[in-house]
Amino acid sequence: MTIGLLVRSLLPIHPVFQGLFAILTLATCLHVPPLQTMLFDLGRNDITIAFWQVLALWLWLQLDRHPTTFWQISLGVCTGMLIGIKPNGAFLALALWGLVGVKNVRSLPRIILPALAIGGFWYLRNLIAFGRLSPPNQLAGAMDLSIATNLLNPQLYALNAPLLWLIGSFVIAITTLVAKPTTPMKLTATWILVSILGLVLTPSGAGYFMGSGKTFLIQLRYGAAIVPFTLLLLGCWLDRLSPDRWKYPTTLDEQLTKTNHLSSRLALTIAPLILTTLALLTTTYKPPQGLPAYEGIFFPFGKTPSGLYAWVQENLRDRTIFSVGPRPLGLYGPNWSNRVIAHLGATHIPEIPADTTDAIITYDPFTKKLPDNLRQVAQQPGWTITYQDALALVLHRTPKN
Repeated sequence: MTIGLLVRSLLPIHPVFQGLFAILTLATCLHVPPLQTMLFDLGRNDITIAFWQVLALWLWLQLDRHPTTFWQISLGVCTGMLIGIKPNGAFLALALWGLVGVKNVRSLPRIILPALAIGGFWYLRNLIAFGRLSPPNQLAGAMDLSIATNLLNPQLYALNAPLLWLIGSFVIAITTLVAKPTTPMKLTATWILVSILGLVLTPSGAGYFMGSGKTFLIQLRYGAAIVPFTLLLLGCWLDRLSPDRWKYPTTLDEQLTKTNHLSSRLALTIAPLILTTLALLTTTYKPPQGLPAYEGIFFPFGKTPSGLYAWVQENLRDRTIFSVGPRPLGLYGPNWSNRVIAHLGATHIPEIPADTTDAIITYDPFTKKLPDNLRQVAQQPGWTITYQDALALVLHRTPKN
């Protein structure tokens, strides 16, 4: 829906082509692996951030055209959701407030106050509970994997799809700003650069911790909205270079004349091309392995990947699983048949309930350590190891006769 709103705001073309371009944009996003992961990975907050980031651009466009209290408060609500869902949303909100304030500083209270009312609670809570904006254990080491701290690291520039997307988006945005664009194109290009800057500053934006090591791969999921923004900006350039006959008619006579012309043209050329492209995208689409979650949620890439989630989904049915370490999404199995008691990030294995059939223990994603009492638990009578790799262990409880 948000993509459709942006297309209508950015591309003054016939509604038929607006709809087709919106569908193509969504289909392309579906085939970008980091976005595909988020769209099919339940509970991921990165796709939620991307939604509010896209909506923020549309609201900014509306506010620029109609600087009224309604659009100011609406933008405030949107940025409040950005800062409340995840801390890296604060980079985006702060930048947007600054950009809006440059044009109309008096509007800022009507934007910032609703935002803080919605999203500021968590920051206040963290200051009271931890004395800082974010819990320290979640940022320990993560800043070492930000793009900002690794700009001179050659491992960051190994050619891969996220890096190419980032470079391409940056070049297109800069080119647009230099080329005297329309105001909607200018705001879109600026928002792309803000999104890239937010990704650069985000902890762990340059890669992953893998066991005791690091894997460098730009985390495009932290700036997922960059992809549709870039596609929309390319659409704006195509519109600027296209003949006037594709423009949206403004008078009734033009609508009647051009609608008939477009209908015949669409039937003969454009529609078959679009439908063929969508058919190719559909037939070549490969869904992520192990829905609704898979290895990439917890152990994405690296020299020692874990096959934990795929093994669980293939081998465990109708079980009561006690887990310490892994995110539980990939443990429920097909049709959510397993019951999962999850302790994410625990450094000590608590008492395991008597009705537990299986126990799953992995490295903690933040401390990169195993629970300190793992050996004692694994050696207790009645437990046998049914799966083990470099990062995960599965124990099965043998029923008592």
